Amino acid sequence: MAAKAVMARGLVSDDLVCEMVRLRLREPDCKRGYILDGFPRTAAQAGWLDALLDDKLFDTCTALRRGDCDPS
Repeated sequence: MAAKAVMARGLVSDDLVCEMVRLRLREPDCKRGYILDGFPRTAAQAGWLDALLDDKLFDTCTALRRGDCDPS
């Protein structure tokens, strides 16, 4: 796989990560929803995700941040 070859040399590029996410989100099991845990990690990835969401590929987006939920 391309990702394994790149990872052996160090960090994976934003372009490769975004392409992998794009392909994965088009899989049938993502139709009803998914969680992006740890993505985006960079400003470039966040910009890419914003553009993807602007294309109306998705109906709803919910962002959770640490501290948003009261554990009690």
